[in-house]
Amino acid sequence: MHLKEITIRDEAGLHARPAASIVKLANKFTSNIIIEFGEKVANAKSIMALMKLGVKGNTAVIIKAEGDDEQEAVDIISTAINNNFK
Repeated sequence: MHLKEITIRDEAGLHARPAASIVKLANKFTSNIIIEFGEKVANAKSIMALMKLGVKGNTAVIIKAEGDDEQEAVDIISTAINNNFK
């Protein structure tokens, strides 16, 4: 398992656009990828699950992946979040 804590910098938090971007990236990997926010856990390949987390801006989440491409998955998703998906 590979994991990384990252701050959601977007003031609006994890709303529809960034959630959709995460799902699009996550679906490129075979690993199981989850995002944790406090006590809540969401499948990173599900936009509804991500939006239900209720992540606000400037708060930390943990990205975890388990599988053959786990390190690459966490690294690419965390880099995309850090760069505001640009």
